[in-house]
Amino acid sequence: MSPNTANTTAEERLRDLGIDLPHPPAPLGAYVEAVQTGNLLFLSGTLPLEDGIPKFVGRVGGELSTEDGRRATHLAALNALAAAREHLGSLDRVTRVDYIRSRQDIDSDGLRRGELTGGSVRRRGTHSGSEYVNGWLRVNSILES
Repeated sequence: MSPNTANTTAEERLRDLGIDLPHPPAPLGAYVEAVQTGNLLFLSGTLPLEDGIPKFVGRVGGELSTEDGRRATHLAALNALAAAREHLGSLDRVTRVDYIRSRQDIDSDGLRRGELTGGSVRRRGTHSGSEYVNGWLRVNSILES
C-alpha cells in the first residue's frame, strides 16, 4: 500500500485496492463516450461490457441474481472511470463527481431501490443522482450507469 496517500495518484490508489481499469469500451452507437465543456466532463451511459461484449444480460430477479447486479454495477463503474481517464489523460484531473445516474432492468418486487448501486446514487452530501427502473436497456443489459 502507498505510504503517503496525499502524494499518491488516483491510479496508484486504485492499484493499492487491487483494481485495474479496463480499456474503455467503444460506443455501441452513434455517440461519444465523453464530452467536455469547460472543466466539466459528461460521460455517456456506461454499460457493464467486458472486451466490448455485454457481460451481464437479462433482468435482476429473472435470469440474473442481485449479486450479478452488483457485479454489473462495479464493471460499469470501472468502464466509466476508464472512459474518464482516456478523455482526461489522468484520473487526477477529476476533482469532484457531481451527478450519478443508474438505470436498472429489474424484474423483482423484492429488490429495494439502491440495492445494486449500494445506495451510492443517494448518498448525502457528496453528489446528486437518480436511479430508474426500466423495462429494457440497450443490448438487453442489466444496467446503465
